[in-house]
Amino acid sequence: MRLVLAPPLFAFAALATLAACQPIHVVPLNPAPHPMPARPAAEVEMYTSRRPSRPYVEVASLGTWSDLDAVRARAGQLGCDALIVVTSPTATGTTGTTGTAICVAWVEAPPPGGPALAATPSAP
Repeated sequence: MRLVLAPPLFAFAALATLAACQPIHVVPLNPAPHPMPARPAAEVEMYTSRRPSRPYVEVASLGTWSDLDAVRARAGQLGCDALIVVTSPTATGTTGTTGTAICVAWVEAPPPGGPALAATPSAP
């Protein structure tokens, strides 16, 4: 028995494969306020429905992506503190699916070794 794909299904499968292979385009926007070493994707904060409340600088635009995990991983490679999703991937006719996000750096960098711990008073 031979499996035959209908032309529309074949075209959809081909587009999905191409969309998954698209490179993430990075466009620099502003200089970072502090060094941005690479970090694990899980440490990149995500904002999808609101903007961050703390001060930040928009460092780069990341475009032409179709996989949120892939763009978050790329943001980690760039050292982004957070990622603001501007447009989510949506069908765009014959060009596949794409999204746009902004890589941001906090204005105040965290201290080396993580957040500072509050001092505890010692007993007299």
